[in-house]
Amino acid sequence: MQQSLHRALGYPTRDDWVDEVDRLPIDDEPTGPLPGARGARKTISASPPTRGFRGHHPHRSSLGRCATVQEYPVGDHVPPPRLTPLTWTLAIGLVACVSACRRTSSRVAHRGGSAHWPENSRSAVEGSLASTWAAVGFDVFLTLDRVPVLHAQPFLDPALCRTVGDRPVDEIWLLETSFDALFAGYRCGGVADPRFPDAAVIEDTVVPLDELIFALEAIDPEDRPEIHLTAGFFPNVSHDPQTYAAEVLGRWALSELETPPVIVADLPLTLDAFRQDGHTRGMSVRTTLVWPRLPVAGGETAASLGHALAISMGVEDPVHALDASGADGIRLSPALATRTDSRRVAELADYVELGPVHRTAEIRGFSAWPVDAIVTSDPDQ
Repeated sequence: MQQSLHRALGYPTRDDWVDEVDRLPIDDEPTGPLPGARGARKTISASPPTRGFRGHHPHRSSLGRCATVQEYPVGDHVPPPRLTPLTWTLAIGLVACVSACRRTSSRVAHRGGSAHWPENSRSAVEGSLASTWAAVGFDVFLTLDRVPVLHAQPFLDPALCRTVGDRPVDEIWLLETSFDALFAGYRCGGVADPRFPDAAVIEDTVVPLDELIFALEAIDPEDRPEIHLTAGFFPNVSHDPQTYAAEVLGRWALSELETPPVIVADLPLTLDAFRQDGHTRGMSVRTTLVWPRLPVAGGETAASLGHALAISMGVEDPVHALDASGADGIRLSPALATRTDSRRVAELADYVELGPVHRTAEIRGFSAWPVDAIVTSDPDQ
């Protein structure tokens, strides 16, 4: 019944296919090579009908089968397939395209690798320098007595820091607190960071920049990673940029470290201050502009929406911002920058970074962008 239905609809049936195959001129017992075959014999193989979406493929024969003509040598040796010049051209072009489209990028450990240890902590300093990471970043602020310390905000983060008596902190600004008071009365890193559940929880004191310098001096120069210091200047809540630069680079100049740190900031005047101070000390300081500038704490969502609107209207542009800042490189925000932005600034900047990025899928996705480095809490990804 099924064959009758197929015949009524105009589709081939199994009997039609068998009859057609029986009429194929197949030589089962060849006595020699066919004319023009040069030592080879030709066989015609027919496969059963292949049913597509509608049971019939327009590019196949009326019987719905694929008849192929293959050549086999008379002997046992089967020669390898021959690649034509066109095949080689297509293969080389494909390899070049894949290499260009999947550009690999290096990694910068964000805040010492905060996916492994508390950010900007003593454990992060020791662990990141003991690793094989090529570049490690930390944040630096000045205390009341102008001591550079590794900290991400101009105040003690209440989500990560406590008093010595394990009481929550509130309104503890570094600009108003001496280093001795910070060292004696507060601890950070002893509270689990919800952003990095697998990171170690280690309570410790705030780390001065001098400890990072001493740790770098103890490492063989060939094994030292490149250090990126994010200098967050905020008017009225931190020291002026000139003081900032003098305290940070002054300590670096007194050390045995030949390579100065890469200074990262979101304000051009901060980068200018570090470049000028480095010039007076005979230090060639590279600078990186963070684009766009977001608030220190709170209001990030509203600020991001405002930046997104300004970017869409052409009011804010990373190329213009980089050119006006005079920075050597730029660090793009993954939340607001586009792949087109990274491609455009690459024509002007010595290097392009993107971050911070923490999720594995995002790290892999952004690694395909035309950027030189991804700033991430886990450089092993």
